[in-house]
Formats: sequence, structure tokens, C-alpha cells
Amino acid sequence: MKSYFVFSSLLTSLALAPSALQQGPLPPTGPPGPTMKTLQQMEPRTLIPPNATLPFTISTAGSYYVTGSLSVGGGHAIIITTSNVTLNLSGFTISSTAAARTGSGILISGDSLTNISISNGNIRGTTTNSGATYSGGGFDSGISASATGGGEGPLGPSGVRVSDLSIAGIGNGILLNSATPSNVVNRTTVSVAAGPGIRAGVVSDSSASNTGGVAIEAQATSAVAGTRTTPGSPILPAPAIPLVRSDVDPRIAVPGGSSTATISAPGSHVLTGNIMVASGDGIKITADDVSLDLNGFTIASTAAIGSGNGINIDGRSRVSISNGHIRSGATYSGSFSNGPGFDSGINWPTFQPSSARVTGVIVTGLPALASTWAWMPRAWSKPVAFGSRGAWESAPAWFRIVPSRWADPPPSRQCAWQTRSVQGPMGWATE
Repeated sequence: MKSYFVFSSLLTSLALAPSALQQGPLPPTGPPGPTMKTLQQMEPRTLIPPNATLPFTISTAGSYYVTGSLSVGGGHAIIITTSNVTLNLSGFTISSTAAARTGSGILISGDSLTNISISNGNIRGTTTNSGATYSGGGFDSGISASATGGGEGPLGPSGVRVSDLSIAGIGNGILLNSATPSNVVNRTTVSVAAGPGIRAGVVSDSSASNTGGVAIEAQATSAVAGTRTTPGSPILPAPAIPLVRSDVDPRIAVPGGSSTATISAPGSHVLTGNIMVASGDGIKITADDVSLDLNGFTIASTAAIGSGNGINIDGRSRVSISNGHIRSGATYSGSFSNGPGFDSGINWPTFQPSSARVTGVIVTGLPALASTWAWMPRAWSKPVAFGSRGAWESAPAWFRIVPSRWADPPPSRQCAWQTRSVQGPMGWATE
């Protein structure tokens, strides 16, 4: 009886007390929102669709992926013009149906580019091999890197990683700067290439077969295999190519190209590609205290008549120029032709320079314009060669030469100047 009374009293108390759960109506404000991030939010990437206009140019850093196979009738398929790019082919194929080999499946364009990754797909052309004779078309290269001024040169991009690719039926497989260990190729195969198979700084877990050139060329290799259809070793160490990069060489790069290159700051400069201008100067130096290494490259002009200077050193002091070529189109056939090309090789149009040093420069084919003069320190010129047939002997004096005497002399002459062609502080000198 006592228990019933306690339970009854408890029920009465609960009934009379206000409920702590009474909050009023709580209707939902809308449908439930997403509780997970999208793939784009997790990993922002840019889509390259199958119907993309080709060549597709990647000019903004970021991650890119392909969602279908891509095909071109000629030229490049994808061009990368910026650093910090990841390109995932997602297992799809980039192909070319060009009748003759042309372009690259993927072109990395620019000698200063770095941190580029290409992976997971196929690159195909239509080149075939029969008895070491390669025919057909498609891409000229599967993946290639071009330096400023043209060619793969010692300057190509660095920090390029290629992995998990299959490349076949092309002119060249993978052409990267093999002097840079940061250019790495791994888990990749190249087959049926009319030229080289794989060229990179480091190659591992990869193979190149049925190539017309060196199958694999690298500074270091690991678990690689290669076969070639031409005489020679299929796997070779990369030649020692001097790098010109800010991380290994403090010199300032002077790019090649088709316009005048101006050096306006003192310091050590190095030419990184051929210069071919249609008129005017090839290189113009407007600062003192300049050292210029032509790096074995050529400065040339296609001007219809003599125009500009290979290198203009007007009024400069403490200038050093070395190791290269200056070429024009003048020829000798009883007399010197007038152009095309530069008016002078190394010249000062207005003000005489001082303390200039020129070594190892070959100057050929300058036009016969007797009104133009060129100044060089004779004491420092050897072995500057003119017409590649002789070199000036050293003497402690400035000299200047009539440009018509610079151009290729007749074969019977072994020096690049003739009687009364040299004038020094003491007057005219002879051969």
C-alpha cells in the first residue's frame, strides 16, 4: 500500500510540473546540406576534354587531367608554357595521324620551366620500322623540351618527371635535358622510334626498344633495357653538358632568338641560343664591366644589305667577349659581295670603347663597306679568327680593320687581312 502511494504521488507531480521538453514547433528549414567535399574541392584540377581545341596550351600553373583520348592531324597536341604543372593522362591516348612526322605529343616550351609532372597514359604515332628503315608519320617526338633560341640545348627545362607512360611509333621518344639530374623518367616504355628513345637526367624501371638512335641516354640509370636497330651501344651515359642555371651558374642568361639582345647591366653574361636578326645589331652592350660568353653559339643576320653590328660595344669600358661565331652572308669571288648581313662584326658606331678583350670569336662573311670600321684590342685578340683561316697576332695596340678585309679572303691567303688593312697608333701596318 505504501509503494502504491509513492508511485501515485510521483505521477501526480509529473503531471502538474511544466515539461522541460516543451520547445514549441521545430519544422526543418530546408533539405539536408551536403556533408562531404567534392573531388574538385579536395583536389582542384582543370579538365582537358576529348573535344578540346588542339594544341591545348597549359599556361597557368596547376593540376590538369584528361578525360578522353586526344588526336591531332599534325603539330603538337599539348604545349606546357609554365612551371608547376601536373598533367595526368588518366590512362587515355594522345595520337597523331600526320602523314609526315611533325610536332610533339607534349611539348615543354621554355628553358626556365621547372616542377612539371606528366604521367599515366599513352602517346602514339604511325611510324613503323622494317629492316632499320623507319617510315610513316605521327609525332616527331613523344615528349620534348625546347630551349629559348631553339633546340634542346644545355638549357632545357629542369625538374621534369615522366612516369607510367607508353610511347610508340614516333620519331623520338622522350627528349629532356640529360645534363640535369632533376629530369627523371621512370616506369615508362618507348618502342619503334626513328631517333633516340629516352634522354633524361635519370632513367629507372624503363625500356626503349627498336630505336634508330641511342635507346637510353642518362646521367644515371637503374633497371633499364634498350635495343637499337643501328650500330652502337643502346644505353649510353649522357655527355657532360655545362649547365647555365642560377642554381649552378651565377651568370646572367642572354636568350637567343630573332631580335636584338641588349645587355644593360654589368656582370657575367652567357648566350643561351643562336641569334638571327633581319636587320640591326645582334647584341648591343650598353653597360660597362660586362663579360659575355657566346657559349659556342652564332650571331647572324639576314639583312638584304649590310646593317647593324654583330655586337655593338659603343663607348663601353672593361668588356670581354669570347667563344662564339659572328656570321653574315658576304662572299668573296674576286671581290667581296655587298651583304646580306651585318655591317660589322664587333663595332662602336660613335664612341671608341676602352679595355675590351675579345678571344675565341670567329667572324666570317662581312660585307664590303669601306666606310665602316671595327675596333678591337690587338693585344688581346688571339685566337680571334676571321674567315676561319687565320688569327691576329698579339701586339700592344688598338687596331681597326676595313670590314671588307674581314670577310672570307681568297683561299690563297692564310690571314684575314690584306696590305694596308690594319691601322694602329703609329699609322698603317701591313701583312
